[in-house]
Amino acid sequence: ENPNHKAYKNYGGRDVRMCTRWRHSFENFLEDMGPRPTAKHSIDRIDNGWDYAPINCRWATRMEQNRNKRTNRLLTLGNVTMCLSEWSEKVGVAADTLSRRLDRSNWTVERALTTRVCNAESSDVA
Repeated sequence: ENPNHKAYKNYGGRDVRMCTRWRHSFENFLEDMGPRPTAKHSIDRIDNGWDYAPINCRWATRMEQNRNKRTNRLLTLGNVTMCLSEWSEKVGVAADTLSRRLDRSNWTVERALTTRVCNAESSDVA
């Protein structure tokens, strides 16, 4: 919440706050969140538009946090929404190929995620 801090624009500047319960008591935070599961975990907000509060925070690994950035591209197929890199792993198509399909070729999300990769597509010739 310090306007002079280099990260202020991403937190206080976006009106992201810490709940009063945690702001005034580390013991309350610990009671709500429990101890950090491993040294590789840190606090992550489930919804980056909301505050740091018990219902919106979890312990997460770096990979989980990277997949939960507001700058990620989210794709929805059916009733499943994941970031592009998660879909890439799930469907076995490189993330840059999915991006090219959606951006340059104007494919639908369904077509981009369900079409197998052909040799021409996997090269830079596309």
